[in-house]
Amino acid sequence: PGTLAGDDVLDLPRAAGVIMDAVSTCAGDAACVQTIAERPDLASAAGAATAPAAVRTLHLVDDYGDVAVIRAEAEGYPQQLVVIARHDDRWLLREVLDLTQQPSS
Repeated sequence: PGTLAGDDVLDLPRAAGVIMDAVSTCAGDAACVQTIAERPDLASAAGAATAPAAVRTLHLVDDYGDVAVIRAEAEGYPQQLVVIARHDDRWLLREVLDLTQQPSS
């Protein structure tokens, strides 16, 4: 799977996209997931983060230096937050969180 070195990545949404594409490529292979995630047991719920790259949009929510939060959107998929963290000059997936829908008023 594709990985991006921390110093080479200025576009954090792009880095998250590369990681999420790799999650799909790994398809549950723990050894493969270990190369892109902080934990080999990391499981991400289906949603915008794992939607095909052609329909997925990623927006930087916040950059904390060695941790970044990216919002994933894709029509027909639940919105998610993707948290990536820099370890040893590489960006790894920390967590994928579902965003709850706010009730309309």
